[in-house]
Order: sequence, then structure tokens, then C-alpha cells
Amino acid sequence: MLMLLPQIDAYIEQATGRNWAADTTVRQEAKSAARMLLVRWHEDPGGMASGSSLGFGLTATLVQLEALALTLETAGVPDEALALAASIPESGATEIAVTITPVLVFNHEMDEDAEDAVSMEDADGNVVAATAALDVTGRILTITPGEDLEVEASYTLIIDAAPDIYGQTLSTEIGFSTA
Repeated sequence: MLMLLPQIDAYIEQATGRNWAADTTVRQEAKSAARMLLVRWHEDPGGMASGSSLGFGLTATLVQLEALALTLETAGVPDEALALAASIPESGATEIAVTITPVLVFNHEMDEDAEDAVSMEDADGNVVAATAALDVTGRILTITPGEDLEVEASYTLIIDAAPDIYGQTLSTEIGFSTA
């Protein structure tokens, strides 16, 4: 297990954008829990994504662990600007399954109005019927299309001034195409 710790710490840094090994604001209990989780997934290769990148489930788990590990201020705006920590699919992704349920992971807790600030369009600019819902942490937003997407088609997730709980907004687009 000791041989795995540097690799595990690298996974944690990739998933959260923080060097947990050196970050003293992260509680030691959270560091230990995240390391144990990764060791368990390392022992069960089916639980990890192929290659060296993290699977989305692991990323989402680490984001939630980060929220528990850090003392988050509720007054004032954090130093870190509102941004996407991860998206499934990633911008520019190709050969995405037509049954995809896109997921956005934000680095801040989002205001419930963020659900209304996200839409999906096809290549012709037609809105794709979908619902968006935040999870209990307020950091993970799932977009559920009303039906399967078209085969070999291009789509854009549009985030239009999605607000976080600090009053910051994020506007960006994520383009992808189906297989």
C-alpha cells in the first residue's frame, strides 16, 4: 500500500485540483478516507476507468469528500473563481453514447437557479428537451435528455450565467458528438 500512496495522491490532486498531501486545510481524516477509497478501487480494477485517468464516479466522490474536508466559508466570495471542475462528456469529446446523461461538476456549491441556466442544443441550434438537477452537495449537476440523442450528431451544452451561492456566475459551452 505504501508504494501506491504517491500515485493515489496524484489521483486526488487530478480530481480536486489540490495537492492534498501538502494542503493543511484538508482534514487528515478526509485524506485517509480518500486514500483508502482509492486503494480499494486499485485492488478492484473494474471500479476504475481504463488507463491513468479517473472514472467519473471516483471524481464525483472526491469532490464530495473535498466539500466535507474543507471548511467552506458561507460569507464572502472564495478566492477561487467559479469554474467547472469536470464535465462528462469533456468539451470536444467524440463518439459519445446516444444514451449519455451529461454531468457537470462545479468547484463551488451552486445556487438552485443553476438548474435553469443549463441547456442543450443540437448542431442546428434546436433546443434538446432535457431536465437539469443538482445533487445534495449543490456541486454536481446532471442533465437528463428527454430521449436518446441522435446517432453521429453534434451537441452543445450551454451554461448561461449559472450562479453559485456566492453570487458568481459561469458561462461556457461544451461541445461533443455522438457515435
